[in-house]
Order: sequence, then C-alpha cells, then structure tokens
Amino acid sequence: MILTCASWNLLKGGIDAGDDARMRRQMRRIADERPDVVMFQELNDWDRDGQAVLHRAEELLGGMRGFLAPAERGFHLGVFIRESAGLRVVRTRHDNRRPFWHGAACVITEASGFGRLVLASAHLAPASTVTRLAEAEAFKLIAEAGPSISGGDWNAVPAGDPEPARPGRDPEHERRKLDRAPALALEASGLTDVAAHLRNLTPTVGYSK
Repeated sequence: MILTCASWNLLKGGIDAGDDARMRRQMRRIADERPDVVMFQELNDWDRDGQAVLHRAEELLGGMRGFLAPAERGFHLGVFIRESAGLRVVRTRHDNRRPFWHGAACVITEASGFGRLVLASAHLAPASTVTRLAEAEAFKLIAEAGPSISGGDWNAVPAGDPEPARPGRDPEHERRKLDRAPALALEASGLTDVAAHLRNLTPTVGYSK
C-alpha cells in the first residue's frame, strides 16, 4: 500500500479578518497533490457554525473526511483522510490535556492490506523547551497504539539537521527553538524523521499562501 501524506500549519486557520480566501487557496494547493492523508495545525475557528469551515475544506480537498481535535487555546488540529485510498476509520483518540500546549489529533485506521495504522497531527509548544520535551515524550503513548504516520509543527530543529541560520530578531526565542531534545525523544519513541531518512533538508517553513 502506498499513501501520499502532507502536513501544514495553516496560520490561524487560513482566515484573515473573517476572509477565508487564503484557506481556499491553501486547500486548492493541497488538492493539486491528491494526498491520501493531511495533518493540519492551527485550524482556528474551524469549530464554529457546526464546523462549517472543516466541511468546506473537505469539499475543496475532493471529498476527504476531516477530523477536528479541539485545543483549549483555539489552535485546533486536524487529520484529513481519503477513505477511497483504502483507509477505514476505527476511532479517534485526540488529546488536549497536559502536557500538550495545543494538543494532538489522532485517528486510528485500518489500512487495506496493511492493518492498524495510526495517523496523528501535533503542534508542540512554541516557546517552552520544558513543555516541548514533555509533549515529545508523551507522544510515545500515541506511537504505542500501532504503526503510525505523524506530521506536525514541532517548533524545534530536527535531531540531525545542521544548525540553521539565526536572523537575530528574537535571540532568546530562537535559542529555545534550537533545542534538539524533543526530536531525540520522538526518535526514542520509535518515530523516524522521513525528511532526514530521505536526506532532504529543504526548509518547510514560511509558506502561508
């Protein structure tokens, strides 16, 4: 079985002052790639009006099924699945309790010809190295639910990436982002950094449109 997966932090749900035009552009951009699974972060306001934005996104993504995981701070997470790719949803197991700052969306599926497959989206703490490490360590409980594919905004450098350039606008905040302990904890839980495995260190930040 071959699955195409994507992950994207939409930046406040792709909604600017009530205008969802950016969200629509983002969904169309993703739809062009025909992914089977998409992990989203920062789905702000997607829970309003009966999850109207989520259902709009399902339509824009060509009929994918979306699962929203509420976050107390409003930066909701989501996992979208193309059931026609051979994925049958068994149950959801979202978590927004401590130690998670935002939360983790978790959808447990049965994949045709493969078996149990856990799909998760995470958004680790933006500033606290202590919280981020605790979140990464807690992710082991998700990994233990079965073979998994996880995507997210990890808010820290990967374990094996070279030291990134630092623009110097907020040195203390940047210093905290350079902490590799969360990435090491994720590796210890059995997760593999796909980009590092493929030796592709292309930056994955800075694309909001």
